[in-house]
Amino acid sequence: VNPIRRFPNPQAVLAALDAREVRRARRPLLVLGALGPAVLLAVLSWYAWSVYGAAVGESDDTLVRRAQESNGFAAQFVAETAAAEIEQRWHCLENEADDDAIRNLLQRVSTTSAHADADRAEAQAWLERAAGTIEDLKSASWVVTDARGNQLARVPFDNKTIGQNYAYRDYFHGRGTEQPSPGEIAPIRAPHLSNVFTSTATGERKVAFSVPI
Repeated sequence: VNPIRRFPNPQAVLAALDAREVRRARRPLLVLGALGPAVLLAVLSWYAWSVYGAAVGESDDTLVRRAQESNGFAAQFVAETAAAEIEQRWHCLENEADDDAIRNLLQRVSTTSAHADADRAEAQAWLERAAGTIEDLKSASWVVTDARGNQLARVPFDNKTIGQNYAYRDYFHGRGTEQPSPGEIAPIRAPHLSNVFTSTATGERKVAFSVPI
């Protein structure tokens, strides 16, 4: 309809048809040229993501392994420190148990009760001295009982427990569990770490290091 857009002659029509054929022949190449980089980019992106994921996984594994090694060293250090403190307690308790003063006092207490109050006062004085010389061993309390389990002395002093019988406690007899009643229970014959028990004086959960005298 528009004269300006008309082909001027048949040769122009043929030239236009030839140009269209050329464009059609080039179209697959153009599509490939556009898709090829996109596909390559997708492949490279997938590969890069895989490499990144593997690197992150290896990094996480390395961090976990290093953390475990660090925790292992820390746990070993804490265990060795605790073992040294426990060994120090045994050493101090055994040294005090060899004191002739407390040994003679307990021997006297085991044969007579005529001077019970005086014996308890002497035991209290001895225990306060002993506990005072090893203040660096932080402990909730120090106690001395006779061979029947009667508490003779306690530091810090507590009148509610002095004279009470604790033969049922594991720290006295070393049987692994508390006995239902005091009765006639033999005391320990070797150093002993008790099971966990609830203190009658404080209501706290404790363990006791005990040695025979």
